[in-house]
Formats: sequence, structure tokens, C-alpha cells
Amino acid sequence: MPLTSNSLKALAGLALCAALAAPLAADPAAGAPAPAALSGSASASALSPTVQTYQDFLGGALAALAGPLNDFMVQSGKPSISVVAGGFRELITGERSPFCDHLDRDLTTHLRDDTPYGVPSTRELQDAWIGVGGNKADMNMPYTLSRFGRLLSVDAVVGGDYRIVGSSIFVTVRLLDCRKDSVLWVRSWQMPMAAVDRGDLNTYSDSAPAGYGQQAEVVAPPPPSGTIAPEPEPASPTAGVKVSAASLETGPLGFEQPGVQLESNVHETEFSPYRVNFEAGYESFDPMNSTFRGVVGDLLGPYLNVNWADIVHAEFFLWDRASLPSLPSPIGSLFGYGMTTSLTWPVRLGHYWVVYGGVGGKFEAINVNGGVVNGSPVPNQDTFSFGNNSFFATAGAKVHRGDVGIDANLAYDLLAAYSPYMMVKLGLYYEYTFE
Repeated sequence: MPLTSNSLKALAGLALCAALAAPLAADPAAGAPAPAALSGSASASALSPTVQTYQDFLGGALAALAGPLNDFMVQSGKPSISVVAGGFRELITGERSPFCDHLDRDLTTHLRDDTPYGVPSTRELQDAWIGVGGNKADMNMPYTLSRFGRLLSVDAVVGGDYRIVGSSIFVTVRLLDCRKDSVLWVRSWQMPMAAVDRGDLNTYSDSAPAGYGQQAEVVAPPPPSGTIAPEPEPASPTAGVKVSAASLETGPLGFEQPGVQLESNVHETEFSPYRVNFEAGYESFDPMNSTFRGVVGDLLGPYLNVNWADIVHAEFFLWDRASLPSLPSPIGSLFGYGMTTSLTWPVRLGHYWVVYGGVGGKFEAINVNGGVVNGSPVPNQDTFSFGNNSFFATAGAKVHRGDVGIDANLAYDLLAAYSPYMMVKLGLYYEYTFE
């Protein structure tokens, strides 16, 4: 049947539509990328920017943290905040490695040197990490993060994890709020394995927290999309490799005492009610009564002190003059003993210094063997005793490293029953943390 003119026009229209639709039906790989591929690549790039060296990662992480740290400070309402890096792990096994030690230490060092925030020293970081359980400590466990923050007196912790995919390392960095046990910010980076010494990726034996496997299944991010296919993955050069800390070769990023898992205490940079100090030393008594000073001169004796949080102090002291034979009425011996109680308020200056000041009371007994007291002779075998209680003001300074320190103190009697003193003491102390 011959085609009508309308049929010819219809066939021409169909041919034109087919010609226009042909490029759209072609394989996306042969032409422009499909929208899904574009969004997937963009998402992967945004989540895991690629860096070529470990130093580039450190610089990128510090730059990316600047905004979230400033926002956190504004929300906290404080003029400044303190922050530290710590607690990194291998994501799948939950174990620690020298690479985790480097991340903790190097990020802490850069936070201290390149940001305006308060940052503890890497030595204090290591002590605090030991204090919360060492390599077994898990920042995802209840109260571990908040206790870690209290030990270092920091508001936030930069932590996270890493995992090896093929020939790349994906490092996830999180900004954690210590007081609320919450995650404030997350970002991941991708770097080639060649950026890190291979020995640093060997995990410490038995360093995963108990039950970490179940937690890892919950917190693990989805496999990266775009440039890296999740299946199949080439076997990692370090998969399943575990060595003892003693045999690790840490290479160019070497770390002090890797994998320590001992128990210890750590000093804090702010007030904490969880401390008791035990102190011993010598104290000099300078009598302000001219008559008494003319007889005994300067006095020196030992003391023992115990205090709670540098606030409530109790002290026992003793001084002694063996004999005073040159007096008109020779004295066989003269000695004093007693105790003081005081209340002070401490101010911590950085990580090593503490200054304090306050008031207290002294309860002292002075004993005289032989001589003349109040115009009456006292036989050598008898002892005459009288009180010299007083009220005093005190101020002092401490410097410490670790659990031990030196205390220097000056006290001045404002009121005294017989002879006021100016007292200077110097002692060594040990601080016990019972948290």
C-alpha cells in the first residue's frame, strides 16, 4: 500500500528522534560521566582528600581543625580552650601501633606550636594515656574520654582511627568533647602506604580493648566509593602481622616507649579534688621576740605535712637545741614541737608550677630542761613546758614533674602567745591521685 504524505512525515520524525536519543543510550564510560558517578566521586573526594606525605596530612588536619576548634570555643563561652590528640587505633582490629603513637604525639605537638589553644606536653600525654589504661583504653567506652580529659585538664581530644585499603591508608580524625562524651567533627584523609614506614603499621600484640570487635562493626564507616572498589581488596602487606613492642622498628617516626601498658598517675594543670600530697622537709624558725631570740638564736627542725588538693593542710614539726651551757643559768636542753592546720587556695601555672596562699593556726609546746624560767630555777631532771600558740599567714610555690615535686613556703605569725616566728620551709612531696 503506498505511503501517504502524512506517513512519510511520521517516519521522518521517528528517525530524527532515534538520532537524537542515540548519544543518551550510549555507555556512560564512553561519553560524559553519569550523574551518579559524578556525585559518588565528589562525595569520596570530600570525605577522603588525598595527600602524598605524612607531613601533608598533619598540615591538612591542623588546617581543617581550625574552624571546628574555634566554633567549639565560642559555644563553650570560654576565652580559651585546651586540646590534645590521643587514642588513635587501627579500625578493624582495634589495636594500637607505632603509627597511632606518632599520630597522638605529632598532632599534639602541632596543636601546641601552631594553634593558640592550651596543649599539654607530649610527656603528660603519655602519662595520661597510661593513667587511663594504656593501649587497652578505648575512647568509645563510657567515661574513658571524660577521665582522659580530666587527667590532662583539656576540653577536647583529637582522636580517631586508620585502616589500610590496598596500598592506601585512610585516617579518620574526630574532634571529641570531653565533658559531653560526644563527637563534634569528623573528617578522613587518604595517603599512600609509602608515606609511612612499614614497621610503624605493625600492631602491638593484644592491644585491642575487650569487646572492640563488636564496637567496630557499629562505628565502621561505609567502604569508600569512587576511585577504590570495595571488593575485592588486595591483601594488606601488614594484614595479620603482630609483633611485640620490643621488636618494632619504628623508622623515621620513632617514638619514646611505644606500647607502654603500665599503670601510673599524672599531674593536672587545673584544680582536682582527687589528689593527696605527702611531704617531708626542714623548717627554719626565726623568733621575733628579741629576748627569746637572744637565747636560742635561729631554730631548725624537720616537719611532715599532708594536704588534700593543696587546700587543707595538716603539719607536724619539731625543733631542738641540745644545750645552752653559756647562759648565766645553763639550760640542759630546749625543744619545741607541735602541729599546724591551714587553709590555702592553689593556682596552677601551666603544667609544672603551683602557687598558693592562705591562713592557719599553730599549736606549739616549748619544753625547757634546767635553767631559770620566770625567775625560778628548774632542776636539770625536771622539764618546764609552756605554750606558744599562734595565728599565721602563709604563701608558697611548688614545682613538680610527674608525681614528685619541691615545695617552698613562707609563713609569718600574726599573733602568738609568747614569741611569733617567721618560718621558712623547703621540702619534697609525693602526690597520690586516687581517681
